[in-house]
Amino acid sequence: MRWLAIRPLAAAGVVATIAIGAAPTAGAGPEEQLRSVLPAGYGPASCQSPDNPSSPTGVPQSTHALAALECRDNSLPGGPTYAYYRLYGDQTTLDKAFSGEKGASRQAYWWFLPCPGQEGTGPAAAATWRDNRAPDKVAGWVVCGKVYGPVHGNPDAKSIMWTRDSDLLLSIAEGPDLASLYDWWTRNR
Repeated sequence: MRWLAIRPLAAAGVVATIAIGAAPTAGAGPEEQLRSVLPAGYGPASCQSPDNPSSPTGVPQSTHALAALECRDNSLPGGPTYAYYRLYGDQTTLDKAFSGEKGASRQAYWWFLPCPGQEGTGPAAAATWRDNRAPDKVAGWVVCGKVYGPVHGNPDAKSIMWTRDSDLLLSIAEGPDLASLYDWWTRNR
């Protein structure tokens, strides 16, 4: 069972996606740490650094992120067609990135929508979420929305943004159907 507590966001946000992966090895660099917490369903060539010239969109990573990856075509049912994952060095920077206070996102293309099961949350609302393994502790933030314009090739993409505080991870996941994407998120966050 997932627990949600509604709290409005001060500014338009980024969409985040987080998942549990294998623990990074001692001495791993930031990109390796980030790869270790990506959701399942990505092949070896699915994710690239946005600073890489062969990156699908060429979007540079946030100036405050330790590492960032763009991923395409998650193979799991309901998985994102595009996702952007960022690793941060501390909770304050992660929280600021999520709320958009540092301008670390492409906010101009985002419109808030209620996440499935969140009645009456309205636009610009975010909810805390809890992991089933530790239901007494907030695990991060989640918010849903719609991407306007053909930002990543899909002018009607629905999105989920969330944080996983334990990993200092902020993620954007996009797909054609919010209900399926949200179901994927609940299984893979």
